[in-house]
Amino acid sequence: MQETVSWNCPLESIPPGTSLGANAVEFIINHAEVSIAFVQENKIKSILMCLPKCAMYLKTIVSFGMVSDEQEREAEQVGVSCFSWEDFVSLGRANCKLPPKHKHDICTIMYTSGTTGDPKGVILTNRAVIAEVTEEDSYFSFLPLAHIFDQIIENYCIFKGASIGFWQGDVRYLMEDIQELKPTLFCGVPRVYDRIYTGLTESCSGCFTSVANVLPMMGTVGVPITTIEARLESVPEMGYDALSHVPRGEICLRGKTLFSGYYKRPDLTSEVTIDGWFHTGDIGEWQPNGAMKIIDRRKNIFKLSQGEYIAAENLESAYMQCPLVTAIWIYGNSFESFIVGVVVPEKKLVEEWAAANDVTGTFEELCKHPKARKYVLDELNNTGRTHELRGFELLKAVHLEPIPFDIERDLITPTFKLKRPQLLKYYKDFIDGLYQEAKGKMARLF
Repeated sequence: MQETVSWNCPLESIPPGTSLGANAVEFIINHAEVSIAFVQENKIKSILMCLPKCAMYLKTIVSFGMVSDEQEREAEQVGVSCFSWEDFVSLGRANCKLPPKHKHDICTIMYTSGTTGDPKGVILTNRAVIAEVTEEDSYFSFLPLAHIFDQIIENYCIFKGASIGFWQGDVRYLMEDIQELKPTLFCGVPRVYDRIYTGLTESCSGCFTSVANVLPMMGTVGVPITTIEARLESVPEMGYDALSHVPRGEICLRGKTLFSGYYKRPDLTSEVTIDGWFHTGDIGEWQPNGAMKIIDRRKNIFKLSQGEYIAAENLESAYMQCPLVTAIWIYGNSFESFIVGVVVPEKKLVEEWAAANDVTGTFEELCKHPKARKYVLDELNNTGRTHELRGFELLKAVHLEPIPFDIERDLITPTFKLKRPQLLKYYKDFIDGLYQEAKGKMARLF
């Protein structure tokens, strides 16, 4: 049996038949030189779309379900074999001898979501994954991070002989899933819980852990786990000093469970790994009890025309606390003195407001209504003031988007992170209109 580089891509989040899915799969297969791909039955169509451009490396497709005769023929036309899971297992039983493995061998090349560009292949060794899985015996609660969290939890459950239940894939039906599965332990990314944090495949899942029922750890990600070291590095341009009486700065990590670098990208590896320390991009604040609190992101900051810095993710997290909002993207640049935003409002609450204020129309029509837009803008800024945002951090205008940000339009990653360049391209005309509108209002005031 030929040994191949293993890889991981969130194919379950890619809509069948979309060009986005085909492009993402094509890039990863060619970049990692993947020779065999395991795919959900309903994603076979997506991977077949890219075969003509990646058949140089990909030679075998294995469906976890069935494969139709038509799909087999389509794959064979470019020299690729296509098996159902049952057929593949039968082949393995007949002749399967796994090669020996060592702790420094690559366990997986896991690809990031590609928020700002092509996905990066994060190299994780056997030692990193095993160290993370065995470390979990000391966890009371877990800080889940990115795609790797899923793999670590599955390995841990197999290691312990536990049953695993998966959600339907839609946050709106999460409570139904919980009622059906009645889990003993519930694992999910923080976005599911509080819509605040996301972050890092590079850390091989958890790097901090909070202790259950310890009140001072509420609102923090807890203390470092035993396999890593953590420190803060000052970020002067954002006003964060790691040596002040309240230490604040970029969280830097090193240890056995961290990644070994980005596959075929030594340039990117050297950008984030300096003197053996991985720079996460998260801004943290050490607490007196040794716990870490994430307060900001170093990335995705921009400067307004008057010289003030805006940390977009930090503001979006604050505005997401407004009940009227299901998603928000904030935009600004160095040529403007204020920020604007695109908001996906909560449909039910907007319709209730409309009924109470004699405003009629469909939800799509309500999103265009000046009164509805002003209502949402005012509520957002009230929330901003509650969170003590400064004047230049308050929104001057918003566009209400009735359709949630989605993968089909290439606006979010499979882990629901905003793809900011793509959002700007998609909403550019609306953004230009918001600035003209806001400037017009300000001119009339003076």
